[in-house]
This record gives sequence, C-alpha cells and structure tokens, in this order.
Amino acid sequence: MQKSNKEKQYAFDYVFDRHVSHETVFDKSVKFALDGILDGFNATVFAYGATGAGKTYTMLGTDE
Repeated sequence: MQKSNKEKQYAFDYVFDRHVSHETVFDKSVKFALDGILDGFNATVFAYGATGAGKTYTMLGTDE
C-alpha cells in the first residue's frame, strides 16, 4: 500500500493579535453560536496557538 503524500491545507476564520479585546474575540468567534447552543445544539470553539500565547486567558478571562 502506497502512502498518500498530499499537502494539507487549513483555513482560519479569524486571526487575532495580542492587542485585540476579549469582546472582539467573543463577537467574531463565538457569539454566532449562542442561539444554537441555547436551542440545544452542541458547539465547539477550537483555539489554536503556541503554548503560552494566551488562549486559555482569552477564553476564560479573569475572575472579574
């Protein structure tokens, strides 16, 4: 059996830099899913980035 050597391609909906607000990240990447979630549908938000880049902080924020 010969292995397929196909190039993989990925598409990103948005890319944010460190200066963007939490509100902007939420509005652009999660807000659209809320109606479906509240209607009982499942949703997943996939945050990709380097370790230590702030993904968890961006998704969870602070206790405030």
